[in-house]
Amino acid sequence: MKHLNHRIFWATILYLTVGIFAQSDKQRCYYDSGELAPDYIIPCYTSTSSEHYSCCKVGNKCLRENACYDHETGVTYQYGCTDKNYGDKSCPQKCGLSRENSNWVGLVFCNGSKGTPNNTWVCHHPDNCGKTTECRTVPWDPNLKKLPAQRCEDLKHGKEYVAFQHSSSIFDLVPLPPKTELASYLSAHPLPTTTTTTANAASSTAIAAPTGTDQSLSAHPKSTIVNGRPGKPLPPDSESRRTSMIFALGLGIPGLLGAVGFSCYYIYLRRRRAEAEKIRRRGKSLMPSNNVNAVEPGYTFKAELPGEDIPMIGLSISPAKTDFGGTTLDERSPNSTPFVSPTQSEFTDKGQPNANAQDPSEISGNEIYELPA
Repeated sequence: MKHLNHRIFWATILYLTVGIFAQSDKQRCYYDSGELAPDYIIPCYTSTSSEHYSCCKVGNKCLRENACYDHETGVTYQYGCTDKNYGDKSCPQKCGLSRENSNWVGLVFCNGSKGTPNNTWVCHHPDNCGKTTECRTVPWDPNLKKLPAQRCEDLKHGKEYVAFQHSSSIFDLVPLPPKTELASYLSAHPLPTTTTTTANAASSTAIAAPTGTDQSLSAHPKSTIVNGRPGKPLPPDSESRRTSMIFALGLGIPGLLGAVGFSCYYIYLRRRRAEAEKIRRRGKSLMPSNNVNAVEPGYTFKAELPGEDIPMIGLSISPAKTDFGGTTLDERSPNSTPFVSPTQSEFTDKGQPNANAQDPSEISGNEIYELPA
């Protein structure tokens, strides 16, 4: 039984550990197939009916069409999703543009003027920068720093550069928490379930393109050159490392608390069982023994003479007939007290008292006492 309990204990610890890592993998975001996004890019838990979700930056708003909005820079963009293979419908395709040149694409609205498509959002990317040369430097910073806005007619707006068709107002689905609330947000959404919920569009706010213009809602950061030539996006800076720490705490603390709670409960049960066994053994030792001579603990023997507590002063005792060697003694016994035994010389051969016999007390000079037979 003891070995079985140990096996259950360690199996539970292993299950919790695997669960934490599995949960961590579920909550990570990818900007391309097998390519992890920075830790400040987190899932948009818009419902509990999906296996995978689109991803946006911490503190931003998650929009429809797998889009995001950063209120600090005014950038509308697409980034990634939680599907490692990047094949789920929640994964933005970003017009098929190079993921090495940028993790994300900006979104520019086209209203149909000047030969542009109507109600269409096109991708703004280093491979589709228009006339601006500044944005062509790659790779783009994954942290969404702002660049001068672009207009739709300045970009390539053919079908291959269309991200999706939608009006100028894109309703938001869910706001993402700031970094300070990231741990609680992730712990509240450990794993997807199958319960279906519907987003309330009436309570959503719309991110709209400026009216009467094709001006872009997206902006891009200054480019960074790695070793004098384009490269992959730079690793997260100190801000992303802090976010990573918060992310790790959000995943690890619930599992750690669960393991500690189980350990405490396991130790509590062991102590209860040990105490119960101790009480059982103690009760068994106090049970009466089959030995008739056995006595309870603390019992002491006391020897006493008959009549020890009875005062003898003034007590009148009638002589009683006593059997002695087959002869009956009457009231003529030399001593009519049961505490004095007559000697053989006091009696005749026929068993009668001898008149010439001396009193036993006169022979020895001391009184003679005898315990009853």
